[in-house]
Amino acid sequence: MSKQVYVDCNRANCDDKDSDTTNIWNYKLSQELLLNPGTQVSISQSFINQKGINGASIEIEQDFTEVMNFFFYLTDTLHPIPKKSTTAPLFNNCFKTFRYDKMLSLTADPITAGELAGADLFGGSNTPFVLYKPVTIDGVVFIEPVMREKRFFVKKGIYGINQLTDNINDQINGIRDLDGNHSMPYQSRVEEGIYRGNLADGGSGLSELITPYNAYAVNSSGGILTDAIITGLTAGHVFIPIDRHRALLESNKILDGIPRLNWNDYNSDDAVKEGPFAILLDNQTVAPAGDADILNYNLGTKKYAIGTTEFKIDYNSVNNGYSLNNLHQSYRIPTLDRKSNQNVNEGQPAILTRSPISTGLTREDDATQNKIFSTLSTPITRYGGVIVHNFSVLKSVEDSNRPDTRQNNNYNTYNELFNNDEKAKKTWKKTIWNRLGFSYEQLNDTSQFERFKFYDRDFDPSLHLGGITTDALVDLSSYNQLSCKTNPYVMAHAKTNDIMGGFASYSFIPSNTPRHSVEVAYADNNNVTSYDGSPYSSSTVVNVLTSGRPLIAANLPSLSTHGYYLITSNCVPNYNDILGKGTPLPLLGVVPKSSLSNQDFIESTNDIINTITNPIVINSIKINILNPDLTNPILAENSSVIIKFEIPEVEPAK
Repeated sequence: MSKQVYVDCNRANCDDKDSDTTNIWNYKLSQELLLNPGTQVSISQSFINQKGINGASIEIEQDFTEVMNFFFYLTDTLHPIPKKSTTAPLFNNCFKTFRYDKMLSLTADPITAGELAGADLFGGSNTPFVLYKPVTIDGVVFIEPVMREKRFFVKKGIYGINQLTDNINDQINGIRDLDGNHSMPYQSRVEEGIYRGNLADGGSGLSELITPYNAYAVNSSGGILTDAIITGLTAGHVFIPIDRHRALLESNKILDGIPRLNWNDYNSDDAVKEGPFAILLDNQTVAPAGDADILNYNLGTKKYAIGTTEFKIDYNSVNNGYSLNNLHQSYRIPTLDRKSNQNVNEGQPAILTRSPISTGLTREDDATQNKIFSTLSTPITRYGGVIVHNFSVLKSVEDSNRPDTRQNNNYNTYNELFNNDEKAKKTWKKTIWNRLGFSYEQLNDTSQFERFKFYDRDFDPSLHLGGITTDALVDLSSYNQLSCKTNPYVMAHAKTNDIMGGFASYSFIPSNTPRHSVEVAYADNNNVTSYDGSPYSSSTVVNVLTSGRPLIAANLPSLSTHGYYLITSNCVPNYNDILGKGTPLPLLGVVPKSSLSNQDFIESTNDIINTITNPIVINSIKINILNPDLTNPILAENSSVIIKFEIPEVEPAK
């Protein structure tokens, strides 16, 4: 004969129910319970209070603190600022480069000033230029790259798929602080009395305001700077071609070194140093004289925003994965074109396709000319953005196994901090990015970094950004809309002579390609009309609406590291308060997480039966719910385990 005893070990009724450790509790019995030899102990039913573990949630089992560092870049393209007059062209370009001949050419026949005297002719190369700042060391002005860090914190817990990304996005973009409180980036500057009306003032998110060169040092020849003019410039932020930036990083990795590029290196005849800079300027030739020229304002004379204000991590329900979006600042259609005509779809993200004329690019060989022409035909897709240099600074520096202790870790990419991929990949598994599904190769392998080329150079696959950014989506589906645009501005109706807007034939005929520069007076007005809407005098353009090209995680996110729970108790043999790997478990039950109900409880029965071999008396029952690796899971407060005791009756001794 035997008797059955059921005990509802409900955490809500235990003495330590207010403890923060919700997976362990001690349930006191109203009276002691004698377990005779042969008693069978099992779980009749368990109800583990676990919220949200399903396909729409993700479980973060430990706190994550991540630090990502990045560089700022501007793209060599049109950066328009309005003129005081609406006469054509409407915009100035506040981004001016100089010494194209030495910066971009590897031949003895340099690109002439007439070919590339500014972005108003053909448009820029779209090559990234990385932001640098002047630093003074022992009275000598050097330049070094502007590197910024962004720190965010993810507390362990259960998050909705989008809740997790919103939390990270808000911290990266400066909307929340590390404690999860709402933050207003400009508020502290208001309190300090230094706010000047720009929300990005002082830096917020992945953007900040910078101070360019002295804005009134440009001569009247279209912004081509001479050595004499350069000498008089006031030191401010400058931009370095991406290939020079890569080389400078190597020299800056040595902790006891100094930035190796002198502010005055542009005057050197050394072939290694010549022509390193690009600068932010306006097109004014003299400084305004008090109020006499007060209308000649220019945003470029004050501050210039750089980086991106649009970054976000998204969860794509179609791909069932996370994606990185808008590490670049997208090109958006301006309100007016350069002739003050209203643009369609103003303010929308787009690409600006270009069809430049081929005449005027005089080079000694057709091959070089074709390379230049190809570069000048590339669409404008972005104004700039950030290059993420290392997505996980803390983890990579902490686990680094590089023997060279002189390395400046700030300038090393993630994989450069490890001697081999095996160690690097092992550490990567500890990062939040791995949990989100981004593979080590995807964010760290140099083969995944964006490639680039200069005007007249052969493509070199070794030239890459040295990190991760994004760009607009450009694909062939837009071709029939691009090639068939005719007279984007207006033309006269063949019969009524009414003025009508441009039209498209949706054919593959490239009718938008111009024959001559708009600056040349031709009787054929169609040639001139085809440039209306273009910011350039030697390229026609078509705006095409698009979206960003996200960097989609290579893997599905890990919604939960563990698929089940272990239930242990002191009412079975071999119980230890402290368990370790290899220790025999007083295992009472195994609960799969797949049993989660819509009431936030994992309901389960068990077939595990423990048999008591020696008589014991219990006054309380200790319940311990563990992950498979014996760590404490994240549970809500009201779990319960109903234990069944099958106690045999013992015949009294005769």
